[in-house]
Amino acid sequence: MRIIGLEEHFVTPELAKYGANTATIAQPEAWADASRRLPDLYDIRLALMDEVGLDVQVLSLNSPGIQAETDAAVAVREAEKVNDFLAGVIEKHPTRFAGFGALPLQDPKAAA
Repeated sequence: MRIIGLEEHFVTPELAKYGANTATIAQPEAWADASRRLPDLYDIRLALMDEVGLDVQVLSLNSPGIQAETDAAVAVREAEKVNDFLAGVIEKHPTRFAGFGALPLQDPKAAA
């Protein structure tokens, strides 16, 4: 039996700004730890997955992610970039990672 973790969050350095407000409500130590772990998709994450016996993670951009972008055109571009990035991560480790795409809901046609 494989053990799969769903909606395992990650962030790219370019999109970290959207979640920066979390620092105002999170415990400082917890936020520092999350800020260290979220952008790491290989070293820390894979080692921890092995340590706890997690076979696969279904990766998902952390909140609020693309939804925080007020400019629809920017949201579409950022969603395309982060989804391409995520596809590369999955391609590099196809037996360890799957993913949920980020949708630019500001532009329903592009999101569809």
